[in-house]
Formats: sequence, structure tokens, C-alpha cells
Amino acid sequence: MLTFPALRRSIFILCLVLLAVMIACGEEVETTAVPDEAAATPVPAAAVPTTAATTEAPATAAAAATPAATPEPAIPPAMMEPQGVLEIAIGAVGSDVYLPKNQDYNTAIYDERVTHETIFASASDGTRLGRLVKSWEDEVEADGSFTRTYYLQEGVKWHQRYGDFGEWNADDFIHSFQNVSAEGSRHTTSTSLRDSLFCDGCTLEKIDDMTVRLTRPTFDVSLDYYTVFPNAIMTMRSKKHFDTVGEADAEHQSVGTGPWELMEVSLNDKKVARAVPNHWRKTPEWEEFVWLEIGEESTKYANFVTGAIDSGQFSADSIQSLKGENLPGVEFGVFPGADLHYLHLHGANYFPDHPYHQPGPGGEDPILPTGENSSYEETCNDHPWISCSRDLNSAEWENARKVRLAMASAIDRDKLVNNLAFGEGEPAYVFNFLAHTSRLREFELDQLTWDYDPARSKELLEEAGYGDGFEIVIWDTETGGRGALPVNEAVGAMWEAVGISTKTQIMQFQAFIPLLVARTALGVRADIQGVAAPSPMRHYKAFYNAANRFTFSPEHPDLQALLEKALDTPDDDERWGVEAEIATWLYDQVGTIPLYEVASIWPLGPELGRWEVNPLHVEWLNNWEYAPHK
Repeated sequence: MLTFPALRRSIFILCLVLLAVMIACGEEVETTAVPDEAAATPVPAAAVPTTAATTEAPATAAAAATPAATPEPAIPPAMMEPQGVLEIAIGAVGSDVYLPKNQDYNTAIYDERVTHETIFASASDGTRLGRLVKSWEDEVEADGSFTRTYYLQEGVKWHQRYGDFGEWNADDFIHSFQNVSAEGSRHTTSTSLRDSLFCDGCTLEKIDDMTVRLTRPTFDVSLDYYTVFPNAIMTMRSKKHFDTVGEADAEHQSVGTGPWELMEVSLNDKKVARAVPNHWRKTPEWEEFVWLEIGEESTKYANFVTGAIDSGQFSADSIQSLKGENLPGVEFGVFPGADLHYLHLHGANYFPDHPYHQPGPGGEDPILPTGENSSYEETCNDHPWISCSRDLNSAEWENARKVRLAMASAIDRDKLVNNLAFGEGEPAYVFNFLAHTSRLREFELDQLTWDYDPARSKELLEEAGYGDGFEIVIWDTETGGRGALPVNEAVGAMWEAVGISTKTQIMQFQAFIPLLVARTALGVRADIQGVAAPSPMRHYKAFYNAANRFTFSPEHPDLQALLEKALDTPDDDERWGVEAEIATWLYDQVGTIPLYEVASIWPLGPELGRWEVNPLHVEWLNNWEYAPHK
């Protein structure tokens, strides 16, 4: 029996056939041009070449300004009217709260992916594009002070379910960041954005309705990490809406600029949005988008098999079972670079003489005091992967490096991919260029590999003075919940085969953090990186900077110098080069041991076609406004 969409398509095709017959017979027919299907479906911004024409910024640009990257072009709305209902199953729909300062993570993700928009977007290679910000200019003065001028996209309307709040402007820009950065904000980006935009000496001022200027004492590499789609999390809000209805009502009224407008919320159940007609960027093909909360895997599975939902987030086991069902018309979207599994080498080497760990010039307490056994000099004799010298040319450093290399070379990454990821992944050797394949190739980082060679691992251990092996702790801190324990067990067995014995210690991550703060954590810990950042520096800064409250090690003067160089580099392309140097240092010195990347797999029901998604953070998928009917 034909479904309604199938019947509708059949009637449409029949009409086209009759039209062709009438034209062939010489009948005069009044027609409306129907565009070619490929032409009617514009390429999403993530796939637009970076050589696309840029929008000119006003002529007041300072001579020393850094030119803005290519803005995301405004794409004409689709000519066909949206139709049908797209139903997707997600683990959690989030709350009914729309003030950024009070939002939980799941609600912020929903807003970013569906109803609201960010000021920037990202191309698939990580190049920053304009979205609600059309273009921007950066200027660095001789004293190091930094200025960015934002030129906003004109003609962007706010959703009108709760009234007409006009068009996006500079007041909305400043209001949005003030709200998310307010004291007591629970938003996941609040601290970072407060430091980036409202630090001592920072000013964020309106120049005119479509221009905002940020001035800072220095450049901040974190400035763009939470404002770039996808996974920017921080989206824009209407100040006029806030002022008109008041904070209490604005908190529970979703007013965005995205291609979908929220119409219905049923907590712990679903959110229903409808397509925005003539959206400034892209009108969706589907009239309604239903975001369902189905946490129980078997229930979600049954809903997909029976056709009640079009797609959703499924476990790896469920995906394999769905493939075995051979459901008619069902395809599988495979999106590489969803997760990176890797090993932290805690204790290799901390940086106890960094100024933040030492008393101040007047004898003040250290900014970041360390605990006992935090110095590499105090732990090196009992922990072979730690050097008693930080001189990279010393025998001590080389022996410890050989031990770490032996550990990396004893791991059969292909076996991990096949057994733990059902073959849907690939070995990884570079940390952390997750989803940035083109950048890996650009800097030839894709040439960096470690052969699986247990015999060579034994030779390296012998050369380093550990031919009889040694014991190492593998910490299970139960982070991520997506496979750390199986990784521990598999890697432990491979190390045992070359003479490295392992001892598992289980501890909740919250209890493990004090060891990271005091720089006393020793051993190995499996972890999963499930968010591909706009650039690797987002994680390098968090993981290895000795000036952080805690680090995941290694800390080293040479690595610290590279980090500080990247932190002080405003130009995106130049900073990518420094990030490649950091990745190479970590590979050469075996500072962290990457294992494998896992793909995100989404089943696509019979009515849902394929579309281009941005490879950054494909755990939740993105660009839903481009999702087509089959």
C-alpha cells in the first residue's frame, strides 16, 4: 500500500508526464518553472569552497587588520514548500529553558542544532565562516592589545510566535553574551566567555546597529571556541523579546533566528519545531521536525524498525542488529571522526619549576601548589616511562621515551577497531586532530604512524634497561561511559604480551581530579574525546598547559613554549601551523598514546535522504535544515 508521501510523489510524476504530453501535442499551457532537483538543494555551508566570494567589510578597516575568513554565504530559500514530518530519537531533549545563563547542555545543543544560530560557522576543514556575523576584522597593536570588529548579517528576522521582535542587531549581540556570562550562570560556556569578552580591561561596545567592537588587553585563543557552529553551544537571543516580556517569560519562550521555530515542548518526551518560511539562510524541506527523547535502547530500536521514527542515536550493538534486519529502503549514514579513544600517560613529566608552581617573588604561596611526588625527579626511578631529566638529548630522556614507544608499538590498533568498534573506525596516531583530515594531510601528519610490532617493543624495553618488564597502573575513572573499560582490558592484554604487567584501579573521575590538580597522578588512563574542536588548540590548552588548574600531562618546557606561541597567535592559519608542531612533538616524544577513531552511524529511514553534514561533532549530527526527502 502506498504511503501518503509516496502517493504524493506518484501524483506529481503523473502530472509531469501529462504536462509533457500536452506540450508535445502543441497545447499552450501556462506553467510554473520547477527547478532541477540538484539546483533546488543548495550545497550546505560546510561544503562551500573557501575561495567563495567574501562580503566586503566597511571601508573603515584599520591598515593592520587581519582579513576575515570567508563568511558563510546567505543561501536563497528552497523554492518548494516544506512538507512532511521528520522524527528523530535523541537520548535527552533538554529542559524548557531558553535564557542562556540557565540552560543545561542538552537544551543548548538543541537550540544550536535546530532553532537558534551562532555568530560563526565552520567549514569542514575548520576554517571559520561568518553566520550571524557577516565579516570581522582583527587588529593587534604593538603593545599586544587586541581589537576585533564584528559586522553583523543584515535582514535576519527573529521568530514571531510570541510577537514581532524585528531583526537581529548589535543590541542582541551584546545582550546574548552578557546573559550567558552573568554571575551564577550555569551555562557550560559561561566562564570561558566571561574571561574572553568581559575580562579586566575588556570592552564590548556597540558602534552602530550592525557593528560591535571588542577590545582586549591581549589576544585570547579561546575567543571563538564557543561561538562557531557546530558545537558552539552559545547561540544568540533577542534583547527586544527579553525587554518586552520580562525575564520570567523570556526564560520559557524560545525566540531564535534558526531555520526551525519551536512550537511545542513536552518535557521528557519531545520538542516539535516547524520550518521557517523564506528563512534567510535555508528553508528546510520538512514542515515539522520532532526531536524525541527515547533513552531506552530497545524502545528506540522498535520505533525505527516499525517506521515510527526516521533516524536517531543508536549504540554500536543496535546499529549492527539494524544492519542485519535488511529493512527495505533503509540506509546508514557513516560519519567518521565521532570519537577518539586514547591513553593519558599521567606523570610523564610534570613541570614543578613552572612559575605558577613556585613561591612568588615575595615568598607568596604558589598560584598552583603541587603535592608530594609531583616532581619528575622524585618519581622517575620507580616509573620507567618518566625521565629523570627533561633534556631531550639526555640518555635518561631517551630511555623513558623508548619505554613509551614500546607501549605504543605493542598495541594492535586494527584489532581494537575490529573488535571494539565493529570495524567502523580507523587507527589513530596523532592527538588531537579529530575530524580535521584535510589539516592532517596539509601538515603531513597523516604520515606519522607506529607499526604494531611486539618484537620491536621488547627490544626497546631491553635497550631502555627494562628487559624484565615493569608494572603500570591503568586507571578506570568511569568517564564517558562509552568503552573505556574494554579498552583497558584489551590494551592491558597486549602489554602483558611484551612483559608490561598492569594493575587496574577504579576511581570515580571526581575523586581522581585532586590527583590531577596536585600533579601526583601516575599511570595510564583510557579516555574518549567525543567533541571535535574547531581546532586542536582547544584541547591542547586544556590538557597540557602548566598554568592550568590541572593538566593531563605531559608538562614540559619545550611543549609549554609551543603552547604559549599558539596562545599568542591571532592568525588562524599561522596558529594551525603551531598546532601541527605540538602534534608532532607529542608524537615524537610519545606524550599521549592515541588508539583509534570511531565513526558515528545513523540509520536513515525510507523517507529520509542523505545530506552533507559538518564533520565536527557528528555525535549529534547537524545541518538538519538540509535533510532531504527521498
